[in-house]
Amino acid sequence: MGRDIPLWRKQLCSALNLLADEPFQRENWFGRGKYADSPDEQYNNLFTDYDIEEFVDSPEVGLNAQQRAAGHRLIDMLEAFDKVVGPELLPEVVIDHPQWVEIRHVARQFLDLLNCQN
Repeated sequence: MGRDIPLWRKQLCSALNLLADEPFQRENWFGRGKYADSPDEQYNNLFTDYDIEEFVDSPEVGLNAQQRAAGHRLIDMLEAFDKVVGPELLPEVVIDHPQWVEIRHVARQFLDLLNCQN
């Protein structure tokens, strides 16, 4: 595989932290913060840049059953949300959507289970 597992975990923890962070999203998705971010960017970070699906199932990462279950739940919720909202993940549609509120909550749970140090 050749991945730096501690670095991969750190990167994914950082992406999950942003996914769980409503104040960050409210500031930066609407151009009021110091970071350029959007719902699309969060999906790209998780699925493309840090391959959350591979991370959750990777024997090298070595997640326990509870961690894997939380990761799979989050992945399933993100995929379902993408189908509900459609390809244009507009910040004004996403930010207060009930499913997105739940995604933030589940992302926080997964972060806690991973013992991320953010």
